[in-house]
Amino acid sequence: MNTKYLLTILYALIYNISIGYGQSNYNQTTTFLKSNSVWMFGNRAGLDFNGTLPTAGPCSLNISEGTASVADPISGKLLFYSDGKKCWDANHKVMPNGDSLWGNSGSITQGVCIVPVIGDTGKYYLFSLTGIADFDPPPSSGNLFYSIVDMRLNGNTGDVIASRKNRVLSRAALSEGMIAVPGNDCDIWLLTHEFQNPVFYAYHITERGIDSIPVVSTAGTQLQGIFAYVTGGMAISPSRTQLAICSHFIGSDPAMTGALLCRFDPSTGVVSGGILVQSNATSYGACFSPDETKLYIQGNDAGPRKRNLSQYDISTLDSTVIVSSRVYLRDNIGGGNSLLLKLYNGKIYSPSSANSATLDCIHDPNLPGAGCNYQQQAILLSSSAKSSSTLPNDVVFPFQKQPDVKFVDTLVCTTGDIFPNIILSVPTGFGSYQWDNGDIDSKRPIDRPGTYWVYYGNGEGCHQHADTFVVRTSDVTPLITINEFELSTTMDYKQYQWLLNGVEIAGATNRTYRVQQNGDYSVIVTNEMNCSDTSALYKVDNVAVKRPAYLANKIALYPNPSRDILYIQYTGPVNVAINSMEGRSIARYHNCSEINVRDFPLGTYVITVSDQDATILYVERFVKW
Repeated sequence: MNTKYLLTILYALIYNISIGYGQSNYNQTTTFLKSNSVWMFGNRAGLDFNGTLPTAGPCSLNISEGTASVADPISGKLLFYSDGKKCWDANHKVMPNGDSLWGNSGSITQGVCIVPVIGDTGKYYLFSLTGIADFDPPPSSGNLFYSIVDMRLNGNTGDVIASRKNRVLSRAALSEGMIAVPGNDCDIWLLTHEFQNPVFYAYHITERGIDSIPVVSTAGTQLQGIFAYVTGGMAISPSRTQLAICSHFIGSDPAMTGALLCRFDPSTGVVSGGILVQSNATSYGACFSPDETKLYIQGNDAGPRKRNLSQYDISTLDSTVIVSSRVYLRDNIGGGNSLLLKLYNGKIYSPSSANSATLDCIHDPNLPGAGCNYQQQAILLSSSAKSSSTLPNDVVFPFQKQPDVKFVDTLVCTTGDIFPNIILSVPTGFGSYQWDNGDIDSKRPIDRPGTYWVYYGNGEGCHQHADTFVVRTSDVTPLITINEFELSTTMDYKQYQWLLNGVEIAGATNRTYRVQQNGDYSVIVTNEMNCSDTSALYKVDNVAVKRPAYLANKIALYPNPSRDILYIQYTGPVNVAINSMEGRSIARYHNCSEINVRDFPLGTYVITVSDQDATILYVERFVKW
């Protein structure tokens, strides 16, 4: 007996499957919501959005602008936060190597940004920006820096890697806007821009690290000059295809202030096609509605509507139409000159005013005008806290362009109840593996048929693979039956090969075989599932030793073709076996000299003539018509 295994591998690439993320609204995924669920900002202002309602909590910051915080993408528990100068852990203590960071002095709109290190779970880039309006430059000639935080250090509370601290990424004169945007293929873009002109620098972040040479693009020339884009933030739309950039500087030429609505290509990092949304009024913070039909801008107008919050309808990308759609939601916001807006879980938040103890909320930002349900002082901070002008920058995660999905249909050919040792395996060298039973290795032994799956890859959803193994069994245990000198199998199979003494018999490929000599007979069969096995030996020792082959010349079958009676001419009675062309037994006759074939179906048959000692004398085809 032997058992053979057949592995049939069927590959199927499934489109529109996301592993952890959707490919459009990046800020509605569970990973995004959990990672951004704890906010640290302002003067000791902390908010936790993991419950039914946001709850105030402790915070060690004391800053007016520019912060970032990140939580665990699964549990939502705080990991760390930073103001660009220091980095605090979840216990609100400065990490041992988390001080003396270069960058944000405390007055940069979006001065800090946290980005995961792609392909290395637990590590994060901490970017810090020194804008052109910052009067406290770091001890370096650079303006954009980054450090790496490793959450596996310092007892899993995190620390800044000493050798990867305060790296200079850019020396260009930059404005105060900095955001991160997911790309289309397991990558992230870090966006900054020049002051004076909307010239963008998109730094590409991949599994290979940060490309220090940015993609440079220009969105237009509507707003430019020495006071253009000195301060003000940027905002990306949920689909990552539109970008808003604000130009804000108090006391400047009104022609240099306002906001542009631009196109963004997440595949290339290019910003283009800027159209004027707001002009002759300083614009500081912008935010898109979840359905991208509305754009909200906070800024300063001359006259009685100074320090206002406005809504624009951007469903039609026409500058004139957009400007005329403006609806004022709030005028004369006190306590400061500028406020940043933040979209989270379908709602838009902003400080009620600089140094206030509350946040405002737009509950239904997709709806026009008053229907957006703007509520002042919707969230109360802790008694000792005050908000700043800005809220923490978003933490984004990479998309996988198309996840690889593989189906492996494994057919195990068994004998009886015996299930062989089978080990399912996937390629080695990936960062993580997760089998359906909890195994975390690239291989898994199984002892029964069933459906098994494994999820493996590198990083947070990057270049992930989902393999499914369907293990089926097919029992092929051939048994030989005997009818005089004719051997057969108890079941039908797709293929047969008879053997004599372990050697294949030429042409013996039917279900039945008429033995012609003594020896050990066996048969190899193959079923419809392409499983093969060899039967046990059947010993034959009663076939006549002598074969009067010369008598075959005295045998005749006539008429052939035959319609009614087939006559057999020989010196005496003979035994006759009639089989189909496929080897199936049709009829048996003993001591006969003629055969009535009147009721046989039309077709061709094989007739075997043997004597009384079962010695085969003659084999011939005949046709029934």
